[in-house]
Amino acid sequence: MSQNDTTDAKYWYDKGFKEYESGMFQQAVNSYNQAILINPKFTVAINNRGNAKFKMGLLAEAQSDYEKAIATDSTFAKAYFNKGFIKHHMGHLNGALAEFDKAIKLNPLFANAYHSRGMTKADMFDYKDAIADYDMAIKCDSKFAFAYYSRGKAYYKIANYQQALKDLDISLELESSYMAYHQRGLTKLELNDINGAISDYKNALMYNPNYIDALIDKGILLTKTGSHFEAIADFNKVLEIDKNNSDAYLNRGIVYYQLKYKEKALSDWRKAKAFKSTAAVAMLKKFFDE
Repeated sequence: MSQNDTTDAKYWYDKGFKEYESGMFQQAVNSYNQAILINPKFTVAINNRGNAKFKMGLLAEAQSDYEKAIATDSTFAKAYFNKGFIKHHMGHLNGALAEFDKAIKLNPLFANAYHSRGMTKADMFDYKDAIADYDMAIKCDSKFAFAYYSRGKAYYKIANYQQALKDLDISLELESSYMAYHQRGLTKLELNDINGAISDYKNALMYNPNYIDALIDKGILLTKTGSHFEAIADFNKVLEIDKNNSDAYLNRGIVYYQLKYKEKALSDWRKAKAFKSTAAVAMLKKFFDE
């Protein structure tokens, strides 16, 4: 059969796959539609059409496609995984766990399913079981950088900072990530490595200059180390990104007060108070009796 035979379902499937990989999600849906029209039981095409719809924000339609894929092949683990991913995305955590369980039962070496089940458990504050799932994900794929990051974050949450640091180091050796740099910075701070934390926040911002959490955290540490004007620059950057960020107003106000720019501190704390910052209320009461 010709490679460009438009009566061939695989031709349309391959076209949809390439379009999806290029970020052309509507075009991918159209191509997968053609593949499925020719072969209504083309399970992978139905599943992948769901993936494209998910990328377009069409969650209910994506869920429907995953269910159709399962109807054509009840052993297709990826469709259960994708159903779980959507349920997790929508906050239906118990439902997500059930789908990930099914995916893992069908494919005991499904690293992504273990990882996503672990992330779901972490969102339920069950960090011990989450770590067990991350262990399995890494056992299935020893180069799974995101799984090391997630396990490191879980260890951080249970205050096992040394183990968290080891996992985050491995994650970053495998793949540079602004989230992993930021999390490692938080971990180093807990281990009293302030300079190391600042360095990691800077690295995070190299990969994502608009990452608000890293800007705020770096600004706070720069304030503590006396680098006031660098800290102000970080808080200014946050307010360029989000003019309603109460943490930026609060912490810039602290810097201004330390520099004895009391009117500027007063102005910033009032703005933070307007955005419901209880810390700003306390600052205004303590330093300005209002």
